Amino acid sequence: MKWTLQAISSELDNQNFEIIDSTVLVGRHQNCNLVLQSSKISRKHAAFHIKDQQLWLEDLQSSNGTFINEIQIDRPTQLESDDVIQFADLQFRVLASNESTTYANEDTQNADVNDVAHESTHQQPAQSNDASVEQKQSVVKDHATEVQETPSKAPQQSSRMVGIVIFVVAIIIAFVVWSMSK
Repeated sequence: MKWTLQAISSELDNQNFEIIDSTVLVGRHQNCNLVLQSSKISRKHAAFHIKDQQLWLEDLQSSNGTFINEIQIDRPTQLESDDVIQFADLQFRVLASNESTTYANEDTQNADVNDVAHESTHQQPAQSNDASVEQKQSVVKDHATEVQETPSKAPQQSSRMVGIVIFVVAIIIAFVVWSMSK
């Protein structure tokens, strides 16, 4: 069985993504195999699994949910041809054909521009130096809403700023109390 995701959302320009590996990780993190740059997509949003030629979809505790035919899923769910899946607000149609596809070993992460690879939820994705994977990711990024990563220093700067504001307010209150006691 050959599985393909047909993008329905206008942001993805009706692209098709063929699933050729046994597991495909979907999210906005750069290590995901199908990178969807939208603020509503979790870093590791969902995973596709192929078991016995059947396609399964699993939500990875995403913030905005994973849906099959408008029903939110909370456990691995088997997909059928023509199912509409949704990651946050991005929609795809599942297409199945009887063409046989040889699935790559889970340790091998090969993909071309229209291919998608995945990982299980318990292992890190294999790092691929294959330029075609980066090209595939850039194609998806070009047609999706860009999300800027928050620098890791931002929470520290925010906490520091709150501390400074509290200190200044305390000094002002102390000055007002001191002035009134004169």
